[in-house]
Amino acid sequence: MTTKTAVQFRKTQATSHLFDRLKQCRRCSRYSCLWDDRCLSCEAEDSRSAVPEQAGAVLKHRRQTGMLAVGAIGALAFLLARNAEQMILSVVGAALLLALTFFCISATSLSYIDVR
Repeated sequence: MTTKTAVQFRKTQATSHLFDRLKQCRRCSRYSCLWDDRCLSCEAEDSRSAVPEQAGAVLKHRRQTGMLAVGAIGALAFLLARNAEQMILSVVGAALLLALTFFCISATSLSYIDVR
């Protein structure tokens, strides 16, 4: 007698990047590429999200943190200004730095991540 059982595998989706099939559990931060929507380590239901979504969220938070830091430096320069000319220069400089930071971060963002 044979104890072998036949196994059928599902057809996989063709993705542009190898990590597109990976999903990360939001609860325990473990990765899996299985079809099941339940995490195998912490048994959480519907807690898995795709890696590009996670990377997009991290990129969005970094962008917001960078813009906040540049804005805080601009506000500090405005508060420490001694006369109206320095206030105007600090506001113009902060606006230019914010624009430069925004375009630099946008230009270096990953093209395969859809940031909302």
